[in-house]
Amino acid sequence: MEHIKPKTTYRVEFETEKLVGRAVDAIRGMDKIEKLRISVITGKLDVRKGGISSTVISAAEEQAEHSNRLIPDLLAYLQNETELTRSTLVRILKESGRLDEFFNNPQRFLDAVAAVLKYELHRLLVDGIKYERIKGTVTEAEWEMLLFKNEELINYLTALQVDKSVYEYVVYDSEIEREFAKRLDDREDIRLFVNCSLV
Repeated sequence: MEHIKPKTTYRVEFETEKLVGRAVDAIRGMDKIEKLRISVITGKLDVRKGGISSTVISAAEEQAEHSNRLIPDLLAYLQNETELTRSTLVRILKESGRLDEFFNNPQRFLDAVAAVLKYELHRLLVDGIKYERIKGTVTEAEWEMLLFKNEELINYLTALQVDKSVYEYVVYDSEIEREFAKRLDDREDIRLFVNCSLV
């Protein structure tokens, strides 16, 4: 409790150079973006009493070529996805040495690079969080510890006390969830249940 009692503010710091270095390494390590290929397979289905059989009549594969008019704006897309500056994005793409693969399959390249950039940016932001205590008039400001008493915390979270779950309390968002958890806990044929939340 002593660790969470002081009031704090936080700020996020990260170095652009570190982001560029990490992003360049991660983009270099991506799977190769191959040229888009279109496969066309023609077949015949034979439906009989005994089941269904199929026969391939022909198969063809062709490489798709992109028209320059249909290529998306690379920098605008990545800037919208990551909120990084255009100059930072240009540096990362140039230093990665993978920019030519954009023309193989533009959308796949954009999605892969955006995912890498978001991941690396998230890592840097988490590492760069700095907490500072808020100074009070006489002593450093602290949160009122009554908020952290066990009973009040459970009430605050809106939870139901149960016996057949991995936790003593099940947190619920609606009355329907609460009633469902209560019924599961009351049933004789259920030994254990878990409340799973999808994010």
